[in-house]
Amino acid sequence: LSGATVSISAGTGLAFIYISSLGALTVGHSLSVSCVSGCTAQSGVTAFPADAIPLFTWSATSGAWDSNGGLDQRAFLSLKNASAGTGLISAEVSGKTVLSLDTAFAGQRTTPPATSSSACDPGSWAADTSFYYVCVGQNSWRRVAVTSW
Repeated sequence: LSGATVSISAGTGLAFIYISSLGALTVGHSLSVSCVSGCTAQSGVTAFPADAIPLFTWSATSGAWDSNGGLDQRAFLSLKNASAGTGLISAEVSGKTVLSLDTAFAGQRTTPPATSSSACDPGSWAADTSFYYVCVGQNSWRRVAVTSW
């Protein structure tokens, strides 16, 4: 793995440094930036693309990189801590981890019911500023007042 060099000639704002969906080290920007070696510059970028792996953002002012302008975006790369279990399904789809929840094992949040016999499946729950609601049986709600202490 070799380093990359990026030069700036004008502009104020952020550069977005990421791995593109094609695997290329990319510097997205709305500045006047060029990659001297080891990367690709992509103009018109104002946020990390949805299919990118974010690495850093770096700020620039009046055509110069800010000496303390970097923000590390790599924290999510450390480990995948989510693992499948009862009611949780994990699948890799196009390099992304997709999690699905089986509502038969975990309660599903829904809108607060209008009455205690409003339609619901056991385990469903809801909340508003006055009450916490839980469905205890098919179409059978209970609620408890939300108060401070």
